[in-house]
Amino acid sequence: VAPFPWSRYSKKLAMRIMRPRWAGLFTEVDAAERGMRLVIGRDGEMASGNCLTIYWLVDPEDGVVADAKYQLFGQSALIGAAEAGCELVVGKHYARAHRISADA
Repeated sequence: VAPFPWSRYSKKLAMRIMRPRWAGLFTEVDAAERGMRLVIGRDGEMASGNCLTIYWLVDPEDGVVADAKYQLFGQSALIGAAEAGCELVVGKHYARAHRISADA
């Protein structure tokens, strides 16, 4: 088995993969302590090799995503995508944030 050619990734993507900032999870207890609503989204299956769970803390008063985290199992590029996705949604209204797709 040949090692993965990291030269295929940009420096910025490689940095996000090597030093993930948004990795982790939130629990209902975390949300309650911060006075937020917890929103959980899942996609993929472990059997297929790519599984992603996204956690958002949403302010119940104004609907703005206050914080985001993710857990994943899969390709290293998925880490970079999840990192970018979390960065995109924080500070946006829930109605706008949930429309963000891989194309963004």
